[in-house]
Amino acid sequence: MASELDSPICRWQWPHQPGGVLYCAVCAIVLCAHVKALLPGTPSIPQQIQENRSAYFHALEQADEALRQTGEIDISLMEETLKGMLATQLLSVINKADGGANTS
Repeated sequence: MASELDSPICRWQWPHQPGGVLYCAVCAIVLCAHVKALLPGTPSIPQQIQENRSAYFHALEQADEALRQTGEIDISLMEETLKGMLATQLLSVINKADGGANTS
């Protein structure tokens, strides 16, 4: 996932402008293109960001601070945040297939 988030198209739109919405959409599209599939499951990553913005905005703030301090792009916390959201999205497919028995 790191290479997708660090791609030129994602660098084109710095995550914090405006509020990372375009960044989120572009990264979701890049990820789907990378795996050559529309990823199943709900809530989707954009839905999760909408429902709980605090972790996402914390990752944006950390990326901004790293850029200010070092002049380098460091989106490692954003990557971890999005990985967790992707896991939640895909786990919903497993839970649905499992009849809802798997809640971990």
